[in-house]
Order: sequence, then structure tokens, then C-alpha cells
Amino acid sequence: MMKHLWVIKKDSSTMLFYHSFDNAPFRAIIVSGLLAALNNFSEIEIQEQGIQSIEMHDMRWTYLVSSKHNLLLIAADIKEQNSKVMRSQLKIVLNLFVIKYHIDLKYWEDGAANLQFFENFKFTLKSLRREWELVDESRNIGTLLDILRIFQQILIKYIKIIRTYFKKKAYLHILRKINEYSPQLMEWDEYHVNPQGFKILKYYIPMVNLTKGIITFDFSSGESLVDEENLGLEPEYMKSFFYGIIRHYNDAIKEYVTEKTWYDIQCRELLPILLSKWDHLQHLNILKELTKILLIYDI
Repeated sequence: MMKHLWVIKKDSSTMLFYHSFDNAPFRAIIVSGLLAALNNFSEIEIQEQGIQSIEMHDMRWTYLVSSKHNLLLIAADIKEQNSKVMRSQLKIVLNLFVIKYHIDLKYWEDGAANLQFFENFKFTLKSLRREWELVDESRNIGTLLDILRIFQQILIKYIKIIRTYFKKKAYLHILRKINEYSPQLMEWDEYHVNPQGFKILKYYIPMVNLTKGIITFDFSSGESLVDEENLGLEPEYMKSFFYGIIRHYNDAIKEYVTEKTWYDIQCRELLPILLSKWDHLQHLNILKELTKILLIYDI
């Protein structure tokens, strides 16, 4: 999400519009001149098509040139921001700007370049920004749900492995240790920071009814991840939470299995999960850690 936006008349490097989203404006006119000069240098002196994106002063600066409108748009954000996303946003801003003010090459023949004339574009921009924020929120919830579902599948798989490969005495002992672990999670410091978020995470931790031998989940509080938006849950917090649970499952299992046997089970039962979801796990940034936890016998 861009923090600063410039709309510049390309041939004269005149700043037409500037807006700061984080209430920390630059000396906008001076900066716009520098940014435009960098682009002109790229186009003329070294005969390049123009700057696409640069990193400067711990920020990423993304450029969009529209020759048919004689406009140069520049967005600035933290350097970790994706320049392709920023360029896509700039294209939307460009379209709205030229439509709102009926801009084409002929438009500039009258010498129109009044900063005050374009000032009310900030209201259009604020509405657009809110739409982007809503999209980001939706994507964030989607990412959270993706991570939760994957970890839930893995934990269920573990329980099925325990029921399939271990004799009854070992099976009951391992599952009892797994059931006893969930209440201990309330001792985590993270639980006291975000108890509501913790309730959501509990829905995705399978328990085992040892009498009936069935997998159950705790839906007692009736909360909903989507209804409550994301309850302040951060993906990295969620990942570490579930990594800890998987490590606990591993520790409980290793009391009853040799390294070779457990390795064989891992390759037979857990490796296919990683392979089938490889790209998705990589996209969620959990592939490396999951591979290490699921496929290494680490005491």
C-alpha cells in the first residue's frame, strides 16, 4: 500500500498533485523534481525506457509513465513492498485521474497545470485507498484460513498415523499426552496477549475422544474467524503456535518408535502432503520449517 503519491507533468517535471497517506509529507515539490529528473536521465542520457522501480532512502519508488497523457506517476512505500502491486495501483490512479480531469495531450495546450485545480483528487484517492485496504483485509483473512486449514490437516494426519501404526497401549498413551497438551497452551504468554485469538486457534487443534475413538474439535465458544475479522492474529504467531504443537506430537511419538521406523512412516505418510502442496506451502512461507519438523528425527 503506497505511502506517498506524486502526479507530475512529464515534459516540464511540474508537480500537479501530491498526497501523503501517513501524515509525514516530504518537501513534495523538491522531491518531485528529483524523481522526475532521475526518470529523464534514464530515458535520455542512458537511453533506457525509464525507471520502473528503485530503492532509495529505505523506500521503494515505483514509476509509471503515460506518454499519451504527458504524465508521470510515482508511488513511494517501504522497500519490502511489491513493485508490481504498486504499478497496478498506479495504473488505476492514472485512469481515474485522466477520466476525472479529461486529460489528453491536447489538454496541455492551454497550459493547465494549476495545483489547486487537482487538489480535490485526494477525495477520490482516499476512497480508492479504502477499497485497497478492504481487499488487503480479505486477503489477510484468506491467508489466515489457508494456514489454519493446512495445519489442521497435518494434525489430523498425525492422529491417524498414531492410530494406524501403534499398538493400543502406546496409542492410548500418545493420544492422552496430545489431549493434555491443549490446556497447557493457555500458559503461553501469547495467550494472555490475545485470548480471543487463541480461542480461534483452538478450533483447529484436533482432540481425541478416547472412549469413542473419534476426532473432535472445540466449538464451545461459538466464535468465528471471519465474523471477528482476524482478531489481531498474525500469520507468524499462528505458525509458531502450530509448529510447537507438531513438535509436541513428535516428542510424544518418539517414546514408542525407533528413528528408522519413524523415518519410514514420515516418508510414507507426511512427505506426500508436502509434495502435493509444495507451491502453496512455499507461497505461505511454511514449506521450509514444515519440512524440517515433519521429516527430521530430532531428539
